[in-house]
Amino acid sequence: MSSTKIEEISVPFPKNTIALVFGECTAVWAQRVHVQRLTSSEVVLNPQYTFGPSDKGELTVTSVDSANDDGTVTSQNISSVAPDPHVLKLGPYTVDQTIRVQCEHHNPDDSEGTWTTNHHCSETHDFQAVGKTSGGGTILGKALTVTMINTEDGGDEDNHDTVVSVAITYTTK
Repeated sequence: MSSTKIEEISVPFPKNTIALVFGECTAVWAQRVHVQRLTSSEVVLNPQYTFGPSDKGELTVTSVDSANDDGTVTSQNISSVAPDPHVLKLGPYTVDQTIRVQCEHHNPDDSEGTWTTNHHCSETHDFQAVGKTSGGGTILGKALTVTMINTEDGGDEDNHDTVVSVAITYTTK
């Protein structure tokens, strides 16, 4: 899997599904992950989420913010939105959306404290549910779609500085 100059990954988020977002930070440099939901016309929906690494490397929701019409930002209590701060649960919603993930890093040699977008790459895997009809036939249906996002901050080119998973679970047959 090669890392390219892709600056974000978009994951389809169909209606009537639930998304779980979680990950791990293995980098030495500081990392953070932004997660947004978008409409089909790419309007960013509130709230927006930011993850940062915990002491053990697990990504933890560090902020939940909503942009207001006047340009100000309102922060929400993290525990009310993400009771388990290591796993963000979204949905289900009644319309199709997209989940956009963008990872950034801070190079400790940068004296200005600038956050820079990581290079991103991803792999998506669909898992099918198998069942039987009353007539003995086989039914296949989507059960789970997992997109694994690997990022590279440029320090060592291993494509493994932050790994984020977006798991979409299907709530209907």
